Amino acid sequence: MPRSEQVILTYHDRIAVIRINKPERLNACDLDNYYDIGSALREIDAKKDVYITVITGTGRYFSAGADINSVRLDETPEDQDKDTEEADPRRRAIARSFVVNNLDVTNTFNNHSKIIIFALNGPAVGLSAALVGFADFCYAAPHAFLLTPFASLGLVTEGGASIALAHRLGPSKANEALIMGKKSVVRNLCRRDL
Repeated sequence: MPRSEQVILTYHDRIAVIRINKPERLNACDLDNYYDIGSALREIDAKKDVYITVITGTGRYFSAGADINSVRLDETPEDQDKDTEEADPRRRAIARSFVVNNLDVTNTFNNHSKIIIFALNGPAVGLSAALVGFADFCYAAPHAFLLTPFASLGLVTEGGASIALAHRLGPSKANEALIMGKKSVVRNLCRRDL
């Protein structure tokens, strides 16, 4: 079960609700938050009396994506002047933990046996937007949008977005979102039947 107050899991009869609860950071998620979301999904999956999983956020954003302020290399100017051998293990450890965590939450969504409903209370960015592709149903506030800025940041797509969003949006709209970083607004998503 998630231990943090930043990812809250509640049950209402046969429905489980996962709520991202970091409104002061626009629900930007760090590694622990994504782990807690995956952990909550696994807990829900094990419950035979739960049929539906709802995922939502608190405040004006569903999730602003990755909380980049949570990753620290603890690198001082002196470290930058040293041979890179000393700094590389820290970077490697952070990269490994990020990649493993990303794969874990993505696989957990992909293998979740319950009906997944995203209730987008606002914009979803980055990995959080990519995970929307795993929704069986998606309901959104009028001001909500999906934004996957991976290419503009020099990153590969995360969270199975190249498959899941292509399946939901169709190849053309998915390419606009993933390659061009074009914002997918709710009214257009409704037309595409996301």
